[in-house]
Amino acid sequence: MIPEGLRLGRAPRVRPGSGTPAPANRGGHLHAQAIRIPLACIATMAIAVSACGVPPARRAPLIDTPTHLIAAMTQPRLVVSQGGSVTVGVERFPVTLNPHTTAGNTAATRMVASLIWPQVFEVAPGTGPELDTNVMSSAEAISTNPLTVVYKISPKAVWSDGVHVNAADFIYAWHCERGGAVGTGGQPDSVVSTLGYRDIASVTGSAAGSVVTVVFKSPFADWESLFSSLLPAHIAAGVGWNHAFTSGSAEPVVSAGPFQVTSWDPGKKLVLTRNPLWWGPPPILRKIVILREATPDAMAAALRSRVVQVAYTRGFDASLLASATGVPWLQSRVSRGTAIVQLAFNLQDPKLSSVYIRSGIAHYVRRSALVSTVVDPLAPSVVEDGNHLFANVQAGYADNASGYGHADPSRAQRDLLRGGLIMSPGGLWTSAGAPFVVGMTWAADDPWTSSVARFLIGQLSAMGITVKPAPVANTRTLGTVMAQGNYELAIVATPSTTYPTQMENIYTPLGGGTGTGAGTGTGTGAGTGAGTGTGTGIGAGTGAGTSRGTGTSTSPSSSAGVISDLGGFDDPSVNALFAQASRELSPVRSGPVYQEIDQILWKNMVSLPLFAEPTLTVTENTVQGPSADTGAPGLMWNAESWQVLVPEIAHGGSVHAIGKLPDTR
Repeated sequence: MIPEGLRLGRAPRVRPGSGTPAPANRGGHLHAQAIRIPLACIATMAIAVSACGVPPARRAPLIDTPTHLIAAMTQPRLVVSQGGSVTVGVERFPVTLNPHTTAGNTAATRMVASLIWPQVFEVAPGTGPELDTNVMSSAEAISTNPLTVVYKISPKAVWSDGVHVNAADFIYAWHCERGGAVGTGGQPDSVVSTLGYRDIASVTGSAAGSVVTVVFKSPFADWESLFSSLLPAHIAAGVGWNHAFTSGSAEPVVSAGPFQVTSWDPGKKLVLTRNPLWWGPPPILRKIVILREATPDAMAAALRSRVVQVAYTRGFDASLLASATGVPWLQSRVSRGTAIVQLAFNLQDPKLSSVYIRSGIAHYVRRSALVSTVVDPLAPSVVEDGNHLFANVQAGYADNASGYGHADPSRAQRDLLRGGLIMSPGGLWTSAGAPFVVGMTWAADDPWTSSVARFLIGQLSAMGITVKPAPVANTRTLGTVMAQGNYELAIVATPSTTYPTQMENIYTPLGGGTGTGAGTGTGTGAGTGAGTGTGTGIGAGTGAGTSRGTGTSTSPSSSAGVISDLGGFDDPSVNALFAQASRELSPVRSGPVYQEIDQILWKNMVSLPLFAEPTLTVTENTVQGPSADTGAPGLMWNAESWQVLVPEIAHGGSVHAIGKLPDTR
């Protein structure tokens, strides 16, 4: 008997018109009827002579209407094209299609993976996990002692090479992601985290592989997060977990999703087309092209020239926003996001090892002024974030920033004095008679963190703290620098997700990501040497243990810009609380545990949360469907229902009032 109140499954959502339940990110309402673009959306309505909204008695006679307005009003109505192509601009590009490796732990990889790999549970905007009933007939916990989950794979689920999705794919995922697996060349399988998979005792198949039974050694609250984006074991096992489906690899990228990869120009262009063996409702679009537009200026130019019809970016600036709102055939939306921008402290650095130094610096920061000055001009809905684990748009959010809601210079001075600093007659903070100087690191290719860094440098300098700017080239470089411990202060954006257990990776050394790391200790605490072996245990050290070294790291997570164990924080009470929360199957009981963790993080001033980065989505008026609402895993959660509008008459060469329509042939 399953106790009431436990989150052991979700009722699947039903796809409109399909007669079968649909996954959260697959489908949507399809509009086959004719659609007329509102006149207010047409480019020519920017002209002041428009009669829209003018009372009838005051309208000018039609004969005085300019001829180009008459042409616009007499254009044929638009209808949904069964087919068509949409080009999407993104700021960062996949280097691998395996989102479970540290190199693939990026928004771009997860976005593509959601369309080509089979999913068990999906997350739609504003919802929790829901079963993907195209792939799974059912997935339910049949016992809590021990936690046992039975997955029944749909008999229709098949890879695009004809092999059925089966238990072997589940077993392969568990084998690689539980930690300790060694792949081709003797290198450990790179995984972002062993979270959840390390709690599994066994994964077995039955009924010719169509039924998978997973038995846990200990309960895992977010079991629905496991086995997402399953890889085809019959291909990946031969090539190797780290090497399969990377840019330049030769193996076929088979698909068990609605789209398949048909071409991939590394770092530049990736083309998705309909998967001909997809058994679910077919996508409306024939093709989705993904282009890398690395800078806001490049993205703006691609939108203006109509090379790109959809843009999705967190790294936007005033220039890009002006382009998006100033072009009549484009529509834009700024949404509150879930990546929390923070001022991170390197707790392993002697300058910042004292909590009083860290709290003193934090008390000088005027977070409200930062948000109103840096963020509000582009995203007025954004406010300060008062939680390390949840962005303020998420259900689990609580403001725990007690004492840090506003800048407190008096408290800052008291703390800095307790930390051993002395204010000089000239108004500068000193340490042992020398100016107290701290470096601040950020990724120069991220407009948000760049703007925040400049603002904070000005704030802290005005308070007598000398800050030395230390920007790095990009987010990948920032990940390397932080993994090596070669920073003092850093401006970073840490992701918060639907599954709060995953925040363990950021604030503890328990995440279990593997690779060649720094440090050689096997106990809890900070390693001191530069490791040269390969790490397959818990933490960043070489070998098993929870050590965090301070030497040089060549971890794959560094190259991907992955931020883990922020600042080298390692608190036994926080580690224990994360373990407790991850085993609590009732969210009612786990919620207070996460708030207790956050309060400890504030008390230790591991980092100072500032705000959650907003996202910008831009689409042409003839493209319907793209939406990056908060809670969904990126832009393409509903890509199957995207559609292009074309004139009702013959498509070829038709010109609408907003200009030449995208090619739909």
